[in-house]
Amino acid sequence: MVSTRPAERRDVGHVTRLARDAYQHYTAQIGRAATPMEADYAAAVDNGTMRAAEDDNQLLGFIVLIDANDHLLLDNVAVDPVAPGEE
Repeated sequence: MVSTRPAERRDVGHVTRLARDAYQHYTAQIGRAATPMEADYAAAVDNGTMRAAEDDNQLLGFIVLIDANDHLLLDNVAVDPVAPGEE
């Protein structure tokens, strides 16, 4: 069963690779790396805006949400392209 938790420093390397894998197919279309491929995920962990999604201790994806007082900004969401999906 998939669950979410606050992302931790130990997740940063995996999240960085996951973002690269999830967004790499846009590179040819936009002519450069997509912004999420170059994001500072350590900062997102440190400021508490990232949650990790996992199943059986395997990181499947993440979400970055920024509380802007009068609204919640969905800054980034990514799922590992090789994560199993529901059929």
